[in-house]
Amino acid sequence: MWVTLSPLSMAMALYVPHSSAAANSGGSKTMKSDEIKALIMEIRRYAENRLSDVARGVETPALAALMVEKFGEGIAKAMQLLGVEGCGELGREIDRLVREVDPHYPKHLQYRFEARPAGLAINGAAH
Repeated sequence: MWVTLSPLSMAMALYVPHSSAAANSGGSKTMKSDEIKALIMEIRRYAENRLSDVARGVETPALAALMVEKFGEGIAKAMQLLGVEGCGELGREIDRLVREVDPHYPKHLQYRFEARPAGLAINGAAH
């Protein structure tokens, strides 16, 4: 049985801040609503660019969604290292955007986890 975690849930589960980073952050911080919205807008812009590339046939939906997922995880990781709390809205938006870019995201995520090693196929050759 496969359990599908959201991109943000995976990021938070996989990334544990280094004790020095957590110690230097001065404890947890609550990010202002407008700051979180600015990060969400940046992720949305990135997702829009990926959707544009999918529409032009430059990227597959699976690849584009993976890139949106990883971009969002990077932002979530930075927020975690800074000790920011209260970013559930960001995680929900990452999840929504990933599924908007690739409606078959859960299936493609499972395929990536089953592939050993996972890779890219460019011009018919695996890399």
